[in-house]
Amino acid sequence: MVANSLKQPLPKQPMGIVPNDRAYRRILYLQHVMTRQDGLLVWQKFPSYRFAANAMLAISGAGFLYSLGLCASMAIPKKN
Repeated sequence: MVANSLKQPLPKQPMGIVPNDRAYRRILYLQHVMTRQDGLLVWQKFPSYRFAANAMLAISGAGFLYSLGLCASMAIPKKN
């Protein structure tokens, strides 16, 4: 038999010390924003995330085009 069952609701009071720090409140806010059911993806939640995601896509696209150029230069021999 299981001693600790989840049939009973968990207590509402904190089980330990909850810090009253600005950084901790920021973490709680970010947890609230990220778990909100607003239909947005993570990279769409904040403008800084959007910038990072778009920068990553641009750099990846530039690298892909550069690799295609290298493949084409190796596949097509230069004429003398």
